[in-house]
Amino acid sequence: MRALSLIATLALILCGVSQVWADAYIYEETDGKIVLTDRPRNSKLIASISPDTVEADSSRKAARSNTASKKNTRYFTRYGSIIKKTASKYRLDHKLVSAVIQVESQFNPMAVSKSGAKGLMQLMPSTARQLGVIDPHDPSQNIEGGTKYLRYLIERFKGDVTLALAAYNSGPLNVDKYGKVPPFKETKKYIKKIYTIYKGNKRVNLSATNGITIRRVTMDDGSVVYTDYLQNGSPSF
Repeated sequence: MRALSLIATLALILCGVSQVWADAYIYEETDGKIVLTDRPRNSKLIASISPDTVEADSSRKAARSNTASKKNTRYFTRYGSIIKKTASKYRLDHKLVSAVIQVESQFNPMAVSKSGAKGLMQLMPSTARQLGVIDPHDPSQNIEGGTKYLRYLIERFKGDVTLALAAYNSGPLNVDKYGKVPPFKETKKYIKKIYTIYKGNKRVNLSATNGITIRRVTMDDGSVVYTDYLQNGSPSF
């Protein structure tokens, strides 16, 4: 059965039994099989749907072939409210955060990259610890940490979203080294993917964000933390 048929069928099921289903996921296994499950797993996510979301809607181009459908399916998840709340906290466009999540993990909280990055916003273990993320597979913690880090990068590069995205993908030191988007195919492709989804502003007016500042602080014991000192006059980790 094609992925789109599965999505449509799943949406109908969810409409009728929304009190029973929590989340439903459609994965493609390494052998090409399409799997429908109610539990996240470490496979290629095609779509995830929850009872409080609308039916998945795909473009006509996606309907023409199985391959196109995988690339163009709209992902509906239960994380929308978390994304909006966290983006608002760090004065970022929630659509930007959502686009980063889609490109990084396709909204799969159990995603793990070859380099070891984990969760929705693909945080490396060391970075996750510095951001105060204990469980990188926990959606709330991962989105909190990833959004905080993205905000830090936007501040570091003076409101330039493109440079911040380049740093999110390749590391801020590479952006510092070249003084622009590094000449890496992967990084350029990554930014292009983000902007294919995100149509918002490519600059953040830092002066209009109520003075929020994320600092990278080295503690006395040598550990590093990213913190906002503006909440009640004390660090927020």
